[in-house]
Amino acid sequence: TGGITFNGMPVATDAVSQTKIIGAVVDAQMDPTAVIKWKMSNGSFVTLDAAAVGAVAMAVRAHVQAGFYREAELRAQIEAMLNPDAINAVDINAGWPV
Repeated sequence: TGGITFNGMPVATDAVSQTKIIGAVVDAQMDPTAVIKWKMSNGSFVTLDAAAVGAVAMAVRAHVQAGFYREAELRAQIEAMLNPDAINAVDINAGWPV
């Protein structure tokens, strides 16, 4: 949920922002000529055409999915551990998408 930088733009990736991006994608699919103003996570605005909306959405989706993959990896590692010392040795801070 920390956000990403996509093509130099700071893009929010929290759940509310993901929902808004989905709405923008639907709009772009319904009207491929649509051009929208999109608020970046730093408060600035950019103009996005339908293709750019789709590109931002795909970047956000990839970022969120990478986080889920990492969470699943860590969960599997921790569940496979047989003792608390081994669990404590797992570095839960490493390997997350940036």
